[in-house]
Amino acid sequence: MATYPARADTLHFVVQTIAPQLDKLTLVLNQYKDVPPWLAGFANVDPVIPDQDTKDCGKLLPRHVDADLVFLLDDDILYPADYVSRSCEMIRVLNIPGAVYGHHGLVYIRPRLRLSAHVLRDYSRIRRGKIFKLNQAFTYMQRVDRAHVVDELGTGVLIAPPQLLPRFDEVADAMGFIDTRVALLSYRRKIPLIALPHDAGWLKTIMFSQSLYEDFSRHCPPEVADEIRQYAFGHEHTALRLGPLPEVSERIWLP
Repeated sequence: MATYPARADTLHFVVQTIAPQLDKLTLVLNQYKDVPPWLAGFANVDPVIPDQDTKDCGKLLPRHVDADLVFLLDDDILYPADYVSRSCEMIRVLNIPGAVYGHHGLVYIRPRLRLSAHVLRDYSRIRRGKIFKLNQAFTYMQRVDRAHVVDELGTGVLIAPPQLLPRFDEVADAMGFIDTRVALLSYRRKIPLIALPHDAGWLKTIMFSQSLYEDFSRHCPPEVADEIRQYAFGHEHTALRLGPLPEVSERIWLP
């Protein structure tokens, strides 16, 4: 998890919801001069003050190479008490070799007109990068009834074996669009991205007046749209390769 001082007032509540579920929580303290004293109350929290502000890319600064699974986390999400255990059980049931999982997925829908990659790129620029008009979202705030193969996962609710995560140096220049960069690298490496089922309200957002999404990601600059263009619609090929996914929702989620 990466954070910064503007989130200090609520950080304690977020850490309190997730730290007890993990063997170890590495907390990257961007822009901090000192470690907050209250963190001493969490024996499994490892605070790290980086030399420079890593923003949302800081989630990939630690390298937990010996872990079975790494949970990437955001500092503005309240995680339920069964977040880790339930996610692990769903991953066990799905049992997709070499896959990365998460609770927030985007699927890009091909437009009815057959647009070439060049036209699609120009279209996204004409529309100020709003290529997102072409997608479906399986968000972490709404109910998702079954597992889906997706083009992109939100890194605040992403779960992966450590060897399938990018290195920090591969994403360090993707501040504000870390989800896009992780999706692009996963696509190039043929790593399936799977959005997991969950109920509405299981994960909750702490609302802030400012966020990287509002300041940067929502506007989707042309260089970000260009990265999206490279992996958009990749889920179609991945889904064909994997075949039908197990009905994990029937075994894990109760009505």
